[in-house]
Amino acid sequence: MAIAAVGYAMLALVDSVARLPVLVAGFILFYIGTGPTIVLGTDLVVASAPRVKAGAAPALSETSQEFGIALGVAMLCSPPLARPSPTAST
Repeated sequence: MAIAAVGYAMLALVDSVARLPVLVAGFILFYIGTGPTIVLGTDLVVASAPRVKAGAAPALSETSQEFGIALGVAMLCSPPLARPSPTAST
């Protein structure tokens, strides 16, 4: 999880100068850090679901994980990117 936190911090530091390399490195670190947690969480959800709902359980788990990741990225990355650029004309 500490690796994921570093990835999130890098995503929050993305600016117009070093946008792509920092963005890619941040996402790589984030997914490396959260990968084991996501796999274990999905396994727990699927294992605890009744056999009748075996198809719906992983779908709901995956959807909630993707939504959580998107929400976290939006909340951490939107404020720094909303700042006006120093080179922008007024």
